[in-house]
Amino acid sequence: LLGRMRRGSEKPNLALYNTVIHYHSRKGRITDARLILQEMMHHSLQPNGDTFTPLICACVRGNNPKALLVVLESLRQSGLKPERSTISFVQREAKKMNSSFHTPLLVLEELSRDIAESDASNSEKPLKEGDTKGTNRVESRGNTDPTSVPETGSISELYDFLIWSLA
Repeated sequence: LLGRMRRGSEKPNLALYNTVIHYHSRKGRITDARLILQEMMHHSLQPNGDTFTPLICACVRGNNPKALLVVLESLRQSGLKPERSTISFVQREAKKMNSSFHTPLLVLEELSRDIAESDASNSEKPLKEGDTKGTNRVESRGNTDPTSVPETGSISELYDFLIWSLA
């Protein structure tokens, strides 16, 4: 399907690109995943949190702080913020690794402060029924590991878990 998209017979879509990024990230192919991200953006598809989370986790698991900095900068430029569970995962795992993760951890702390400030301003505004703005779907279930089996949640959360489980 990705080949047909590249040849122009299929319209590019975010879900397929995210799936391919998840696949490459799970296999530890960070460069391939980043190339797919660039291709996706070339087709004017905007990444979302589901695009960046596997890349972030792959950089940490692969002990690649330089790649993590590049991914975090792409995340920041896209105007997105990582979920708290992803930040916690990176902080926990990177601290086990070595001091080469010092700079990425500083960037994450800055992003974390941005999230806290955003949450504080959102908490002053009452949510309408069905509104999830300012909430964190993973954290709301008490889950702190982005790769653990979802207890409840959407089909996309289960799908994300399955993608991460393949290997």
